[in-house]
Amino acid sequence: MQQVAPETRVKFVYRGQTNFINNVCKQLTCHNLKDLSKYSLGVSYSTLKKYKREELLLPYSLLRKLCKLANYDINDLLIKEYLPQNWGKIKGGKRGIRTTNRKYKQQLPLWRTKNKNYLRVLTLKHIIKPNLNEELAEFLGICLGDGTATEYFVRISGDSRYDEEYFNYVTKLIRNLFGTSASMFKDKRKNTLYLQLSSKLACKYLTRKFGLPLGNKFRSKIRMPSQIQHNKKLSAAFLRGLVDTDGSVSRRGKQFCIQFYSYNKDLIELAYGIGKSLGVFTYSLENETGTNSAQRVYQYFKTVGSSNPKHIIRFREYLKGKRIYFRDIPNLRNCAEYKNLTLPYKYTGP
Repeated sequence: MQQVAPETRVKFVYRGQTNFINNVCKQLTCHNLKDLSKYSLGVSYSTLKKYKREELLLPYSLLRKLCKLANYDINDLLIKEYLPQNWGKIKGGKRGIRTTNRKYKQQLPLWRTKNKNYLRVLTLKHIIKPNLNEELAEFLGICLGDGTATEYFVRISGDSRYDEEYFNYVTKLIRNLFGTSASMFKDKRKNTLYLQLSSKLACKYLTRKFGLPLGNKFRSKIRMPSQIQHNKKLSAAFLRGLVDTDGSVSRRGKQFCIQFYSYNKDLIELAYGIGKSLGVFTYSLENETGTNSAQRVYQYFKTVGSSNPKHIIRFREYLKGKRIYFRDIPNLRNCAEYKNLTLPYKYTGP
């Protein structure tokens, strides 16, 4: 008998699959598919119904299980052919190509020419490869705080209600660093704002030169260039990027505090190590690090500062003796005091 992969789909002759499943039920004295589904087949009752109606082709692995249960020889079955697992996608793709060629016969040559020119422009797109400075250290912190890196783009997530001004700042930061623009867009289904740097060269540079992890950063081993760890200004800028994206400046009961959150333990340890060395963080938990000390909060804004207006507003209102809610931030943002903030902001008080 030929070797067949378990995920291969089996195509019977017309009505052959239906008859086969009916015969299996009879052989096992199953009154219906409900009874058959009680056997350890690894498929649900609803899926069995689709197999019986021949809406889906049987996978070879399930065929073998049924044959073993009913004591059938696969070679005796009326099988027409074996198809790859993705045969439906292949069939649909070919059908789509035929339809497109027929429906847009006149437009296709022009579209292909435009696409060729567009790809030529993309191929020639260059970036600046910045040396490590405070701006780049901050951007690396932003990427690790609430960013996702792939081979082709870096995407940063935020709250569309509060982070648009901050993302305008990050957009300028990206242009200064890489000499290219980033795109900002919203998820209409939820209050999420995205900022995306689409550049394969930039992603390659950030991952190879500075160890920015690709994919799921929560499962990645986080490492930071030693130049950042051993430089107070660079490490402060890096911490600022982390807290501005995935941290909070808020009240906790009667206390005013700063926290950074992450499910990556390496990142928590890294943030705590920097914060402790700068004299601004006082505790570290499994998924959180920061401080509940008012004096350390003052020190944080003196040493590290913030580029995110929502953090700056809450801190400056706290200095006035006010503890505001997030919902108050949009109204305060329009006040003269906060319209022309110099970013990054640092506290210069006592």
